[in-house]
Amino acid sequence: MFEWDEPRARGAAIALCAIATARLAHPGVETDVGVSILFREPELVAGLALAIALRPSPRVLLVIGLVAATFVPWRVEGSMPDVPPSQTLVDYEIRLLSDPIAGTFERRFRADVDGRVVRVSVPAQIEGDWSRGDHLTVDGVLRASPPDTEWAWSVGQVAELRVHRLKDYRAATGLDGVANGVRSRLRDGGEHLPRNRRPLYRGLVYGDDRGQGPVTIDDFRAAGLGHLLAVSGQNVVFLLALLAPALDRIHSMNVRVVLIVSALVVFGLVTRLEPSVLRAISMAGLVVVGRAIGRPVEAIQVLVAAVVALLIASPALALSLGFRLSVLATLGLIMAMTSGAPNTSEWRLALRATVAAQVAVAPLAVGAFGTVSVIALPANLIAGPVAGFVMGWGMSVGVLAGFAPDQAGTYLQLPARLAVGWIAEVASFAAAVPVAAANQWAVAVVVVGALMALMVLRADTSHRLIGALMLIVLSVVLLDDPSLPPGAHRVENGVTVIRSPGGVDVVVVDGPIDEVAVLAALRAARVSRIDLLIARDGGRGVAAAISTLRERHRVIDVWAPSGHRINGARVHPISGGHVGDLRIGGPGEPIVDSR
Repeated sequence: MFEWDEPRARGAAIALCAIATARLAHPGVETDVGVSILFREPELVAGLALAIALRPSPRVLLVIGLVAATFVPWRVEGSMPDVPPSQTLVDYEIRLLSDPIAGTFERRFRADVDGRVVRVSVPAQIEGDWSRGDHLTVDGVLRASPPDTEWAWSVGQVAELRVHRLKDYRAATGLDGVANGVRSRLRDGGEHLPRNRRPLYRGLVYGDDRGQGPVTIDDFRAAGLGHLLAVSGQNVVFLLALLAPALDRIHSMNVRVVLIVSALVVFGLVTRLEPSVLRAISMAGLVVVGRAIGRPVEAIQVLVAAVVALLIASPALALSLGFRLSVLATLGLIMAMTSGAPNTSEWRLALRATVAAQVAVAPLAVGAFGTVSVIALPANLIAGPVAGFVMGWGMSVGVLAGFAPDQAGTYLQLPARLAVGWIAEVASFAAAVPVAAANQWAVAVVVVGALMALMVLRADTSHRLIGALMLIVLSVVLLDDPSLPPGAHRVENGVTVIRSPGGVDVVVVDGPIDEVAVLAALRAARVSRIDLLIARDGGRGVAAAISTLRERHRVIDVWAPSGHRINGARVHPISGGHVGDLRIGGPGEPIVDSR
């Protein structure tokens, strides 16, 4: 499949094994399942030596190494900063490491406190427009919070800070200030779009996923288009394409390299150094430097070098799901683009690339999200090119629109408005297609993915391609219906679905909920109409969650405690009532009984 210089590739493979082993050589390396592995044990060193002595194919070593690094995220405790003691901070300066995310009662972001990554919560009544790199002087309480999730480990978060008072603000300077200025111009261009489309536009152009509602997030994830909501390697490709005409006029290779690397660094800061962007920027930088010194390298070697360099610089990246998905998708693309018949038509290349990326990430996606959208392939083929257009338009004409008056900016952004609307409609339509249950789809995706890889990646005939698509549909049709049987089912934390023999659905919300997770759980359970929604808490947080459920589902009736803040809800009757063939008990009584 690959034409490599075998000795050089073998050396790269051995170097990869050596570097990975050296980085993980820690007396207490622990996996996600809590299995302690001592990398200094002589048995493991002997096993590595034996693997090298057997002289396996270097391409096999490289691919296995990439997949292993992607699927087995290690927790290297020695690389994590010490957890600080709980203390009260007065007139303390912190630096934002992320942009604030607004919630119902507070805004949250990550910050640097004495070299430690801390999660900061600021009450909603404290106003301010802050961005990454800004400095705040605050009073608050710092509490130790050792990382207990993959996400916390991946960002190195070791404490929480609850701010009581904001005393001073200082805007970011240097590269962070430049990046914030670029983001401001890009954001201004999106202000000429309808309000409900602006968050999606920002996500497509520069990866700002704030403000995207739970229904939008659920639609894109269910449709297999979730990667479009956040910045990815595609954005880097379009950036380089936009810069190409200007760079072609520069004859000095050194100047071109400096400009490209500078643009990549600024773009990385603009997109907040997302793991997928770090991977793309590293690969682009290696390619540029390699060509400048007259030593171009194969794509697979560039990917390996970029992954190894990033994991050396930040081992916790191995815990980032976005990073792992990005590596697998890129590996699939490389394998697809370097195989098959030459002189393949563009539409077949696009189809092959889409299939390869979907197949490559499918096993990891099943484990992370539980399901894989059966319509992800056609949805990506339909929405993907349009999303690329929005990225390119937003980075060029969109910037000009940010400086234009309202009327002119609206005209300039009309193509982007139509394109963003099209992508949203594709996601909404595709999300309505049923998704197979996780345990069944996990088996189907392996079989169908293998067939697709053999048919699509090794041949370009249209009838085989159509046959692969038919196999997907057939696999889904033959799967059992994952709808819930009659009875009570805890589908997500804080949410129970009660289904009667007659098909009546009662949803009980008895605690704080993750709205996106609940929407996904209800969709997987084939809940479309909610005959009765019972809220055990009537506060603002639950009211916002129920508003989201109403946006997605047809809710017939809502019961809530007295004094609730839920629009359109009525107080839970003391004597209960009947819904279809279910009897609903009063407050404090058993919830339901079948007639």
